[in-house]
Order: sequence, then structure tokens, then C-alpha cells
Amino acid sequence: MPRDFRVKLLKNNRNPVGIFNSKATGEPAVCMSVACLLALRQAVAEARREASLHAWFQFDSPATPERTQMACDVGVEELVLA
Repeated sequence: MPRDFRVKLLKNNRNPVGIFNSKATGEPAVCMSVACLLALRQAVAEARREASLHAWFQFDSPATPERTQMACDVGVEELVLA
């Protein structure tokens, strides 16, 4: 990393190829959205481990409640608050 790192923002700089001349169009949000799916996958893996089920399972997007329940391999009767 340089010791002296100076950044200057350009005012009124147009981007003719961006939507409404934007410099970014939601790329960070799209890239970070995969973190939610990976966190849910980890939670399902832990639930399966506690139930002594085999490690590998298919977990596709979109992660709907039904798909999550099927990946956990639990029945509806087990999803009751105590």
C-alpha cells in the first residue's frame, strides 16, 4: 500500500454507457446478496448435522421456506414453537 494515497473525485463527470449516467448500478448489493444464501446454507447444514443426516445436500436459489424445509429434511409437525 502506498504511504501517500490521494484520491480526487471528478465533479460532473459523465458516464455515457451507465444507466442515467451512473457510475455503479447496484453491483455491491448483487455481489453481497449471495452472503444470505450461504448463511442459510450453513444453518441448514448445521440442522442436518444435529439430525445425523449425511453432509451433502442440494440447496438451490431461490431459497424459499419450502426448499429450506426440504433441505433440512424435517416434517411440518416438527416446526412447532415450544
